[in-house]
Amino acid sequence: MCVCVCVWKGSVRRLHCTAIMRHMRELVIPGATWRDDNSTDACENRLCRKKFSMLFSKHHCRWCGRIFCSDCAPLTALYRGELLRRCNACRLPFIFRSIYDPLSGRRDGAIAEFIFSFLDSTSLNAFLQSCHTALSEFHVSGYEYYECIHERFPSFFEGARIGKGVTGTVYKCEDRSRFENPRVALKVITKSSTVTITAWRKITTELEILKEIDHPNVARLLEVFQTPLCLVIVMEAGDGGALKQVWEFVRTRQCDLEVFTASVVAQIAEGLDYLYRVKHIVHRDIKHDNIIFSCDFSKVMIIDFGLAEYIKNEKCQLFVPCGTYGFASPENILAVVDHLQLFEASGATMHRADMFSLGVVAYMLLSGVRPLRGRRFLDLYREVRGGIRCVGPCWTNISDSAKSLVEWLLKTSTNERATPEDVRNHPFIVNKASLITDIVKKRKQELLITEQLEGNEWVYVVPSDRHWDPSGEEEVPMVNKRNGRFGSNTHLWFGIGRDNKKGNNNVEKYAMTRK
Repeated sequence: MCVCVCVWKGSVRRLHCTAIMRHMRELVIPGATWRDDNSTDACENRLCRKKFSMLFSKHHCRWCGRIFCSDCAPLTALYRGELLRRCNACRLPFIFRSIYDPLSGRRDGAIAEFIFSFLDSTSLNAFLQSCHTALSEFHVSGYEYYECIHERFPSFFEGARIGKGVTGTVYKCEDRSRFENPRVALKVITKSSTVTITAWRKITTELEILKEIDHPNVARLLEVFQTPLCLVIVMEAGDGGALKQVWEFVRTRQCDLEVFTASVVAQIAEGLDYLYRVKHIVHRDIKHDNIIFSCDFSKVMIIDFGLAEYIKNEKCQLFVPCGTYGFASPENILAVVDHLQLFEASGATMHRADMFSLGVVAYMLLSGVRPLRGRRFLDLYREVRGGIRCVGPCWTNISDSAKSLVEWLLKTSTNERATPEDVRNHPFIVNKASLITDIVKKRKQELLITEQLEGNEWVYVVPSDRHWDPSGEEEVPMVNKRNGRFGSNTHLWFGIGRDNKKGNNNVEKYAMTRK
């Protein structure tokens, strides 16, 4: 009898403890997940990251289920008559953020979007800068939610980074829902890095521009979505790489640089002509990093519309001086020298400013050096005003036809500068651009060899004289016999290095604003 009573009391005690544990793990936010204690060894507050130890114990936020230190999840929130721990992020009312809908199984920010529609720019800026959570989890209107990038792209990983710009980081990825051309580029914009509503409007303007574009020489926008912490722009990928990698391929294989340059200039000019004449858009940041290629190098595309603008008034419009140092047009350089935060220009003038930047690209492709080498904007303006000529030892083996087109594109006077139509009809383009098929053929041959190497990579195994017994002997390991992969080396771009350890491009991009 006593044994039965003891067993019964033990069962009741265990049931009582289980009920207490279940109650402790109940979360206030529907759909939130209780994070396992072993899932992290540091506070999940991105601004804290304090390591847990015997002195600093783990605490769960009873709203989101994540793990924090005692300072980041204090015991201050009163809920149903009980004091609970709540992290700093969850102190922002859920109506100002995206919330998980248990019925649909998706996040939704309709409530926040409705509230924001009543606020002006000043109020939205005040909200954004009120706390880190409001900044890092800002709801961007009009784009659906995923919990994380991996939910949409399971193959995504941060090691696939191919570039980093002012507004975001670009990764290469594979879209398994696309069968014909699964490779895509993801531009990931961290919400906490966008601190004003004006900056968000620039991003949404870029997306509006990309949605309207349909031209073979401009990269297409495929999809846009957001997670609680970032906005993801899915773009058509340039499998062949950026211009600097392709230039290195052409140079090391001793291909005709003039043919390659003619193809690049002709196709980019066509893309700029489409943007201006059909869509009334100027790019304003043409440079080698914003030019990508298809896998076989036959197609050239323009990317990155972060500085692009609509031409709303063809005769006269206000523009902010901007661009990349060394590629910017005389119009932008002069505005900076005159300390102007805004300058007036016509649509045609800004379109030809893009053509000047294309001329800088062509100059560098043919000569391997920059046409503008001054370290200050005043020095750059003096160089431009004096005229840019294709002279010197690096131009010895370049044809006069190529030199004439480059000098035409780099004219200081806007009215004298070459237009896309001038480029299209220039003898250098007419005679050379079509010969790109030879470079394309050589590229396809290397792609075929690379594909065969990858296909044979795991074919051969180490031979064994012994019989393999599944019950006792281990399987013979496979041997990787490939020596290397094309494109794995870090390339130099016209003598400008790249930090192999950090992966940071040493070419600096300067914002052309008044200091």
